[in-house]
Amino acid sequence: MNYSYNYGTSSSAAAAGALGGVLAAFMLVPTIIGVLTIIANWKIFTKAGREGWKAIIPIYNVYVLFEIIGYEGWKIILFLIPFYNIYLSIKMNIDLAKAFGKDTGFAIGLILLNTIFIFILGFGDSQYVLGNNATTTGAAPAPAPATPTTPDTTTPTTATPATAPTPEQTPENPQVFGQSQTPQAPQA
Repeated sequence: MNYSYNYGTSSSAAAAGALGGVLAAFMLVPTIIGVLTIIANWKIFTKAGREGWKAIIPIYNVYVLFEIIGYEGWKIILFLIPFYNIYLSIKMNIDLAKAFGKDTGFAIGLILLNTIFIFILGFGDSQYVLGNNATTTGAAPAPAPATPTTPDTTTPTTATPATAPTPEQTPENPQVFGQSQTPQAPQA
């Protein structure tokens, strides 16, 4: 008698291989998205005047992000409080949008579609508006002082009697005053 038992080893190996391929695909896509998000965070950190490598280190990147949006670093501990951490992450996204000069609509995008809007923030043309000081309280930076202009010395100017002479307009240089080479005596 010929007893032949076929347990289907070839079909179960194929099923296991297919399952492994599907799981690998499911793990590959989030890994790619995670790497791209780290790169976008690196760009956000450099736009804010921080070193980009700080975006790679877990927990420390959130600490630096708190500094970027104007929070004190110790508040990262508040993420350990249940339900308050949800509020804090929403508020953090709103303040991140404000730190880069974006409006409320962009902040809602950061909350609902975080990965996409982090890409937009990192690779877009947005500029960091809170300033590069880690202790900034959220105020916009003061405008830069105007640069002083130098007077044009290529054309001679004539001084009126009501104005005082400037350093270029001295009695030793009568041409600047519009006078002849010989000084005239004051008229009484």
